[in-house]
Amino acid sequence: MFLNERNPTILDAKRIKNSKTVVLLFNGMKVPRYVLLGNCLVQCSLFRRQHDVCYAFGKAGHRADVCINPIGNACKHCGTQNPQEDHQCTPTCSLCGGAHATGDKRCKKRFQVPYIVRQRRRQRSWERRHQIDTRDQGFKGETKLTETAPRRRIVTGAAAPNAVPARAPQLALEEGARNRAKVTAPRERK
Repeated sequence: MFLNERNPTILDAKRIKNSKTVVLLFNGMKVPRYVLLGNCLVQCSLFRRQHDVCYAFGKAGHRADVCINPIGNACKHCGTQNPQEDHQCTPTCSLCGGAHATGDKRCKKRFQVPYIVRQRRRQRSWERRHQIDTRDQGFKGETKLTETAPRRRIVTGAAAPNAVPARAPQLALEEGARNRAKVTAPRERK
């Protein structure tokens, strides 16, 4: 429903499981404040992905409801395996190493994307920007490097009364298209 000519910068739309939230992928770094859904304007906000935390073990990477070992015996605060009954500990965050439980509201790295994931994303975007597109060949078979705009993800929320118009992507003529176009020079006067 979002992917239409009235929302030209939306590349992809995906619902988050069974919720009312939809994640939209936009072309470029500018994200509109509102998008059109049928006749309604829907307000958008940036999507900040959180780390999943298992509160049965106090470790990041999965949630307690999908834990592989839900009956496991580990401290929820420090992650110590098989703690004694009179176990006294100070909570330690496995994301930042701070003195709070893993995934706590005070954790500054709760929304931060891990370094290895950021590194892989940079590598993929560099490869995408510098890939050789064989469809864009000129007269003599020379190929052109394609440059793609960066992408931003946002989440849509409730409807709002005003819309901010989205900018349409600007297209430029390729070198091969310029060479093929018929050009006539103005006649000289005698």
